Amino acid sequence: MIPFNVDITYRQMGLQLSDQVILRWLASLVLMYISFVVGIIISRPFFGKRKLSRKEFKQDLLKLATKKRKDVRDIFPFFAIFVAIFTFWLLWRPDFIDYFLTGDITAETYKAARVSFGANANNGVLLRIASTFRFTALPLCLYILFFIRKINTKYTPLFWAIFCITFLLNLISGQKGGVILILLGLFLCWLFSTGHITISLTTKVGKRFIGIALLLIFILLPFQYMVQYPGITYQEGLMAVANRLSGEVSRTLQLHFHVYPDIFPHLNGASSSFTNIFTDNDVVLDPGRVIRGYFLFSDITDATGTWNAAFIGAAWADFSYFGVVLQSILIVSLLSYYHQWFIGSHKTPSVLGTYIALSMSTFFLSEGNFLTTLFSFGLGLNFIFYLMLRRFSSLKKNKKKIPKSLKPSI
Repeated sequence: MIPFNVDITYRQMGLQLSDQVILRWLASLVLMYISFVVGIIISRPFFGKRKLSRKEFKQDLLKLATKKRKDVRDIFPFFAIFVAIFTFWLLWRPDFIDYFLTGDITAETYKAARVSFGANANNGVLLRIASTFRFTALPLCLYILFFIRKINTKYTPLFWAIFCITFLLNLISGQKGGVILILLGLFLCWLFSTGHITISLTTKVGKRFIGIALLLIFILLPFQYMVQYPGITYQEGLMAVANRLSGEVSRTLQLHFHVYPDIFPHLNGASSSFTNIFTDNDVVLDPGRVIRGYFLFSDITDATGTWNAAFIGAAWADFSYFGVVLQSILIVSLLSYYHQWFIGSHKTPSVLGTYIALSMSTFFLSEGNFLTTLFSFGLGLNFIFYLMLRRFSSLKKNKKKIPKSLKPSI
C-alpha cells in the first residue's frame, strides 16, 4: 500500500497513467491513513484504550505450562481433527506428487497445475468450504495446538500432523504467500511463548528474527519462484521477490484506479469473492481478474489468474472514495476491538492461537478486499470459530456440573 514507485506501471507495462489516475491513487492512500486515525479515535469510547503490560504478559506466558485451566481442550481436538481430515480429503491432489517428482517441469505445466488446483477448489460448496478452511480454521488449529502442546505433550503428534497437512496443501496450491504466512505465524507463536510482545533487533530474539527474515527473502521466496517458473536463475528469482515486495503492489493498485470508473463502471459492492459464492458472476465481478484479463487477453472472463491489490483497490472499484474511507474505518475499528479483547482475556492457548491467527489474516488486506479477508481469509471467521469453541466447551462443562438429583429421569 506504500507508494514505492509512482511510474512503475509505465516502466513495467508501457502504460502512461494520467495525472488524474495518479491523483486518485495518492489521495486514496492519504485518506486511508487518515481514516485509520479516525477509526482509532471513534473506537476508543466503545472498546477502551488499555495497553498490554509487557511484564504481566511475560508472567502469564511463563506460567502457561503450569495452568490447569482447560480452556477449550474438551471440544477442540475433535474440531481440529475434523478440519484437518475434511480439508485434506477434499483438496489433496495425488497427481501433484507425480508432477513435482518428474523431471519435465515447465512454467506452462506449473501454471496448468495451479489453475487446475484453483478450479478444483471452487468446484462445489464442499470444496469452497475446504478451501476456506485452508486459510482459516486449519492455521487457527495449528496455532492453538502450538500452545496446548506446551501444557500437555500428548497433543504434539496432532500438532505435527496438522502442520504437515497445512504445509503440503499450501505448497501444491502454487501460492507463494501461504507457506510464508504459516511459517511466520509459527514464529509469532514461538515469540509469544517466550513471553515477548515486541522485538528488539539487538537481543537474541531480534537476531533470530533477522535470520528468519533473511532466510525467507533470500532462500525460500526465490526457491518458490524457481519452482513456479522453471528455468529461471536464482538471481532472476531474487529480482522477482524484490519486485513483488515493492513495485508489484503499487502497479496493481494503480491499475484499479485507472480501470474504474474510466473503463468499467464502479461495481457498487459486488467485488467480494465471499458474496460471489452465491452468484454466477465470480470472474466478471472480481476487479483483480477483470483487470488482468482486460490487459493481458482483452477478455475480462479469463479465470487463469488475478492481479491482487490492497483492500482500497477493491473499495475504490466498489464505491470510490466513500468505499476507501468506510472500509478503512471498519478495519481499524475491528482490529481495535480484537486488541482490547486480547488484553482483557486470560492468556489461554485458544486466546493466544486465535489472536495470532487474526493477526496473520491482516496480511491478506494487502492483496484482497475487506469482505473476502473477513470471511474467506479468517479476519472475522476465525474469531467466530473461537466463540463457537468456547460456547460448546461451556455447554459441556455446565452439563457436567448438573447434580444427579436435577437430571431428568429416562
